[in-house]
Amino acid sequence: MAPKKKPSKDSRLRDEEGPREDRVTRIWAKGLRSLRDVDLRLGNLTVLIGENGSGKSSLIEVIEILRRTSSTSFKEELNAVHGGLTALLRKGERRMTVGLEIEGREAPCRYEFTVEHDGFQPKIVHELVRVLPRHHPPSDGDVKLLRDEFSATFFDMQSVKQVTIQPIDSTNLMLPRLGNSPLQLDLARVVNVLETIDVQVPFDVSARWVSRATGRPSLAREPVTIQPAASLQLLGRNLPNAFHELKNHMAIAWTDTLELVRLGLGPDLDD
Repeated sequence: MAPKKKPSKDSRLRDEEGPREDRVTRIWAKGLRSLRDVDLRLGNLTVLIGENGSGKSSLIEVIEILRRTSSTSFKEELNAVHGGLTALLRKGERRMTVGLEIEGREAPCRYEFTVEHDGFQPKIVHELVRVLPRHHPPSDGDVKLLRDEFSATFFDMQSVKQVTIQPIDSTNLMLPRLGNSPLQLDLARVVNVLETIDVQVPFDVSARWVSRATGRPSLAREPVTIQPAASLQLLGRNLPNAFHELKNHMAIAWTDTLELVRLGLGPDLDD
């Protein structure tokens, strides 16, 4: 492996100033399966280690739920993908809260919401965005309450003011509806970060006969047509396309990828 270059003064200054682009630095969840009340700070690499049933997979699912909050189809996806609120709630709980904090060029920003089962269908009872002052940690910062149990907040583009309305649709989040407003840059920051989240899980690479016997296809083993790939799909369905894209269009990234693969398969691996 070639020796690393000494970082320049400019790059060291950028590192000291903090991350150049927004990224998730913290997630939390309450009332979700085995997660009674968990607050996790994230570094450049965070490894979860624990016994079966300790909540590792649930934390990954929290990240996936947060990713979907940027979608106007969040309610439908919560039911179709995650089994609905009933399947997510911890035993004895009626409410689930999830949230995240992002940091970057601007002041740290937090987003969270609470969803409750009212006996008929889930309803959003709390949703807010909070921008924290960079140099005054004790302060609560600028808080935008997007929703409570009784009202929701819109931002009137013509009069450039906040408008609180009643009654409201209690089953949908406000963030996807407000995140595209050019007047609400803090909301747009949250939406942009949520849209860049990419959750991957281990690939199933069972033999074909096992897949046929169990009725569970091994997508990573299925043949694919070579075509452009913007990202890696869940369960490695387009893994050959991802490698093809890296090798032919992203030379530096391909070199880095080969170094990582050789750590697992040996230094003699040839592409």
